Amino acid sequence: MGMRYVEHDKAFINKLKVNVKRRIEEAGDEVKEKAKAYAPVASGALRNSIHTVTPSNDQDVNKKSILVGSNLDYAYLVEFGTRYKPARSFLRRALDSSKAAIQDIFKDT
Repeated sequence: MGMRYVEHDKAFINKLKVNVKRRIEEAGDEVKEKAKAYAPVASGALRNSIHTVTPSNDQDVNKKSILVGSNLDYAYLVEFGTRYKPARSFLRRALDSSKAAIQDIFKDT
């Protein structure tokens, strides 16, 4: 019994790309919401600055990604700590606690 090659039409491939992109965005939103919940709040600026970005150079469906983070200058200091203040990791905690949900998002892909 040999292997059979099936050529998929462009409509199928485009539908697959859209499905993968949607699931990546859904996974990013999952991490973003948890990061907002874990972010320490003084003024709320850090929590409110957490967002997702899809790199514009991700044209290849095999190289899709999404970034979750903050554009505030001090966000990395909160995440990793300083010499004087301990780390209050909100992004790492968000990613770690989202792993099962992300696996569920991609389960049927």
